[in-house]
Amino acid sequence: GSTTVSITDSPYIVYESHIIDDDTSGDSIGDGDGVADAGEYIELVMTLENIGNQAGIGISALISEYEPDVLVSDSYEEYGDIAVGATAQCYEDYDIYITGSCPDGYVVQLQVEATDGDSTWVSVCNIPVSAPVLSIYGYDVDDSPPGGNGNGCIEAGETVTLSVTYENTGGDDARDATVVMTTSDSYITITQGTAGPALIPSGGTGTPQPEFEFTVALGAPAFHEFMLDFVVTTPAAGFHAYDDIALLVGATTLEEDFEGSGSDWTHYNVGPVARGDLPFAFGRHELEVRRRRGGQLHRQRRRRARDADHVRGRRR
Repeated sequence: GSTTVSITDSPYIVYESHIIDDDTSGDSIGDGDGVADAGEYIELVMTLENIGNQAGIGISALISEYEPDVLVSDSYEEYGDIAVGATAQCYEDYDIYITGSCPDGYVVQLQVEATDGDSTWVSVCNIPVSAPVLSIYGYDVDDSPPGGNGNGCIEAGETVTLSVTYENTGGDDARDATVVMTTSDSYITITQGTAGPALIPSGGTGTPQPEFEFTVALGAPAFHEFMLDFVVTTPAAGFHAYDDIALLVGATTLEEDFEGSGSDWTHYNVGPVARGDLPFAFGRHELEVRRRRGGQLHRQRRRRARDADHVRGRRR
């Protein structure tokens, strides 16, 4: 930041720069990249500058914060004497914890109160924070034997595997990410609900292993849509991301009197279709029927994200 002052015959001590120590020695616990990341304990080495016209004698500085995602555990450091126009680094370092819930790109503002015992000068230290931003990038459903018949259609009585790929658009890697899949649907029993730990790099993607697995009850009706919910956590305390996927229990046959006089169906004149899509308007509910690997019937509901942390998965 910048400070505008009216110089008198006195020292004037302000924040000049800082260094982030986020290795795994001393009081710091981090990845050692020199950047303040969500979930890290950092040691802050600060440099002060004397922009006054008299030397500063016996300078010390206290830092404070009013941020819910930041905890300062060591707020006081000494700097010694600082000559006119000179800088000085603190003898030791400040200790700061940034919670895992601190959002990517957030700037922590620390108030710096420097003093020589008689006068006090206030300035600001800004610390940008990096964090992962995770959402489902794509997924793949597999009903190969012995769990299913391998026709690419999720059907009643099958045990299906699900591979989920995550995208990280945040400024920090998601290290040791663990994903938990749940559902409240009575027709679905989850038999493998945890994947990871996995690395999902910043700007890249990652597919936690092992694959998820679930079983569809024999009584599940055709065209029954069910929701799978996902929560991602990392060892950084407080970090979590939520997402969900909508899937459909398909059927091998579809029977309907297309020439009936009812108003539930809208008719389309279609010619020969080779592995294409057949659209139908089914009452007030629109159904997308896709032929895929033996005629999979699959419905994808698309919607806008409710917020930045809740994005529906897109099928690859």
